[in-house]
Amino acid sequence: MQPKTRLQDPYNFDGLLSTPLWKVIKTSVTLPPLPSTDDSYSDLTWADFANCVGETDLFFEHRCSTRCNRHPLGCDRLECVRKAKEVCMECPVLEHCRIWAIEAHLQHGVAGAMSERERLEFRRQYE
Repeated sequence: MQPKTRLQDPYNFDGLLSTPLWKVIKTSVTLPPLPSTDDSYSDLTWADFANCVGETDLFFEHRCSTRCNRHPLGCDRLECVRKAKEVCMECPVLEHCRIWAIEAHLQHGVAGAMSERERLEFRRQYE
């Protein structure tokens, strides 16, 4: 059995992307241009079709260090991030969500299969 490539298995041992997602996106996907107006992300009708509807805890509640409802023994942030990204990768509105999260400067959680750090790195590269 041959080892998987980064595009086949982009996660490293800690659940985070081994290659920053913006590099994978840049080399493997052509994104539509980002909207140019400040309020372009205010129309969120696409969000009704997202896989994460009703599951916001998985995407935004990664800050607890003690017990929480999902993890009685303590929150495993990296596992939550990995699971959230898996849901995102199957989402029919992934590109819309990613653009919205970048344009809106979303500072917390997973959106568009990108963590806070990955979105920040992406913005630094393209702004």
